[in-house]
Amino acid sequence: MRPKSLPLVLLVLANLSAGWRPLVAGAVWVAAVIFSDVRWTALAAAPPGYQVSGDLLYEVFLPSRPRKPLARQFLVRVDQSRWSIETSLGDTNSNVAGFVDRYDGTNVYSIVHYRGSAYNQSSAKVERNEVPDAEYATGAAAVWLAFASGAHLRALTTNRLVPLWNLDAPALRAMAFTVPGKWSLAKSAPGLPLSAEFYDDGRVHYVRDGERLSEPQPPPFDQGYLRASFRAFTFTNVGGWSIPRSFTYEEFRPDYSRARSTNDLLRTLRITVTGAVVRPDAGLAPGPVTFTNKVYVTDCRYLGIVGTPLQYMWTNATLADTNHPVVSNALAQARRELRPQSQPVPNQRPAPTP
Repeated sequence: MRPKSLPLVLLVLANLSAGWRPLVAGAVWVAAVIFSDVRWTALAAAPPGYQVSGDLLYEVFLPSRPRKPLARQFLVRVDQSRWSIETSLGDTNSNVAGFVDRYDGTNVYSIVHYRGSAYNQSSAKVERNEVPDAEYATGAAAVWLAFASGAHLRALTTNRLVPLWNLDAPALRAMAFTVPGKWSLAKSAPGLPLSAEFYDDGRVHYVRDGERLSEPQPPPFDQGYLRASFRAFTFTNVGGWSIPRSFTYEEFRPDYSRARSTNDLLRTLRITVTGAVVRPDAGLAPGPVTFTNKVYVTDCRYLGIVGTPLQYMWTNATLADTNHPVVSNALAQARRELRPQSQPVPNQRPAPTP
């Protein structure tokens, strides 16, 4: 029994000798105290979500010439399985104002916001997926893995992961393409990864005539090799959540000039975050993304039906609304213009240059 429960019991016993009316009043007072305790406990519980902000270093390694590391700023907001990642280039001379990747529980949106009167609109790609695309050089996919992937990874039932790099055939992403992997999760909520490794299976995968095909890579890399690795460091506890403040993500490719073993690899990318700031968050607004300006949309949700992304302009509406006339008209037009089966599924439009 809690210490403050004793006076309440004595009050009820005292009321027994004073008649039922005071007893009822005392019982109401007891109930009020108890329910106020319940309400206080709910308010004191962990917040519905958390946010992480910081600076990101994006380093591309080319064998021909060195490249200057690119600086990025990011803000991640996580609300259970839903998440949002905002990325800024930190370059006021670019026509790109910023990027937003968001998952609403069903769709992933990759959004580019442009600045200036000549670019008074946005572009967005919509997919049925849970993992952000790596089409733009923002580092958002690695940021998602570090800070927002807990719910996704905990739900996996196989040892395969969605790749976090640009695929040679973008249509593979719509086919739920995965690669072998292994990972370790933190025991504390929200169960973010301590480490992760992604492996190439030793085959070149591509799409032809809407069919997924593959061929073996040159030996010894036909045996498979490490394609990407992730390590998290310096976890902190905020609002009941255990979140890393630093991480390193790297990607590799075969070094065909040596090619003596599957360990002969070249690093192609390194993404580093140190000293990220973690705060409690009130949670994301429910529902899909809604725009109030003009949006040029690449809709990849129907690749399996028409073999190509839908293209349309969107204004003052919600992107997830598949029943909207703009979407249904674009789908009907794509069906009328279905390419002959002898033509391959085209790649998606190129990314804008930051």
